[in-house]
Amino acid sequence: MSGGRVRQLGFQETPIVEIVQRITKYANTPMSEHEVIPSLEACIKKMKEGRQGPGLVDIPDDLQRSEV
Repeated sequence: MSGGRVRQLGFQETPIVEIVQRITKYANTPMSEHEVIPSLEACIKKMKEGRQGPGLVDIPDDLQRSEV
């Protein structure tokens, strides 16, 4: 990816967290730069607790380009 161009716009309107909540141990969308790292840490912790399972952290497009 050159020049900071967006490779793909994505599906920001898809309520992915709602869709996967029943089949994951953790699903969350951080809404600010300050929530990204704690959300990732919480996801990893939940995924490893008891019977291990999948988790999802849906990082919005604007936060993917932010410094955290």
